[in-house]
Amino acid sequence: MIGNKEFEYNKTKYALRNSRILLIPEKAEHKDVDPVSQKIAYTIENNLYIYDKGKNIQVTQEGDKNIICGSSVHRDEFGITKGTFWSPEGNKLAFYRMDQTMVADYPIINWQKKPAEVKLIKYPMAGGVSHEVTVGVFNVADSSTIYLKTGMPKDHYLTNIAWSPDEKYLYIAVLNRDQNVMQLNCYNATNGDFVKTLFEEKDNKYVEPLTPMVFVPGKNNQFIWQSQRNGFNHLYLYQTDGTLIRQLTQGDFVVTEFKWFDKAGNKAYFMSTATNSLNRDLFQVTLADGKVKRITQDNGVHNCLFNDVNNEFIDIFSNTITPRKIKLLSYDGTPIKTLLTASDPLKKFQLGGMKISSVKGVSGDMLYTRMYYPPAMDSTKKYPVIVYVYNGPHVQLITNSWQGGQSDLWFYYLAQEGFIVFTLDGRGSGNRGKNFEQAI
Repeated sequence: MIGNKEFEYNKTKYALRNSRILLIPEKAEHKDVDPVSQKIAYTIENNLYIYDKGKNIQVTQEGDKNIICGSSVHRDEFGITKGTFWSPEGNKLAFYRMDQTMVADYPIINWQKKPAEVKLIKYPMAGGVSHEVTVGVFNVADSSTIYLKTGMPKDHYLTNIAWSPDEKYLYIAVLNRDQNVMQLNCYNATNGDFVKTLFEEKDNKYVEPLTPMVFVPGKNNQFIWQSQRNGFNHLYLYQTDGTLIRQLTQGDFVVTEFKWFDKAGNKAYFMSTATNSLNRDLFQVTLADGKVKRITQDNGVHNCLFNDVNNEFIDIFSNTITPRKIKLLSYDGTPIKTLLTASDPLKKFQLGGMKISSVKGVSGDMLYTRMYYPPAMDSTKKYPVIVYVYNGPHVQLITNSWQGGQSDLWFYYLAQEGFIVFTLDGRGSGNRGKNFEQAI
């Protein structure tokens, strides 16, 4: 969907077809298309609407602008990126409702206007009162809405919402305000009742649920959960009664992303740092016995896109000496076709060098570094150094990818101007395990 116009892509003729205008207001935001029913959830200001077969249905009617429906909540933390969640067949829509009426105003200055203008936003400062979030469920068939009975305290975090395949239940990772206790709870999607807590996770520093459960195809009672409970983010196979079937991945590496299942639902695919924390590789795990197999083989960073109809995937790959290579492979890693081998787009420029290396920190951890240095650098001379770091959770600046993980040419330009640019992914940065990241 582009703007308020919908297109269908013809994969055979490689063209757009059947364009049609959608009767959605121009000011609609947060559009969320259900791929099964083609219904579209969207917001206008603080209220939620649904577009269905030429009709616009208003789901919420909140008069107070500080009560917001259908948008992301909790400052977009804990993996929250949106505020609406279609059920598997598109019959129901779960949504966030955030009440900020009790939160103090905070002034933001708009300096682009003359004279400058003050805009007040709701922002809970440390020690202040926080917003309260609930989850609603709208039934498209009868236009009724119920709210899940998520209990007290009202300022807890409701994260990682997932539907059961039969649309009967909603699962939510409920996190306390101190962020050190998480309960994976099940709720009845018809009347909002709390059903049960599947399991609980605790941590002395913080628990951080980032991804919702993923149900195994064809099995309404089995799902995969991601957790850092043993020090590194791994995959766990559970039953919906809370029974742990088995830990699917284990070791001193991080599962960075769950990707997909095979067509039969017997194997799961995921990206991880198992070969090296600078790399990303695709792996396969068999659900029945937890046997793991590496799928991608080239040493570097892979980004994989799948086609579950043909059991094939596209592998977009690069490393520090390979700008880009795109391949089509079968699910077992067998190459089918190389689609693109890119030439070096910087070969005509007189650039300095880029080097990835490592140093041992005081803590004993190996810390990776990256350095850009000027063209024709004279090792007998001293150069000014720009140190560029972040060292915060979820951020990894240095990878074994094209340009070492730096996505633009700014550092090369600084090197041309006579600077050395130095980066270190210290403790606190991402993809090295819980203890490494929690050191911050």
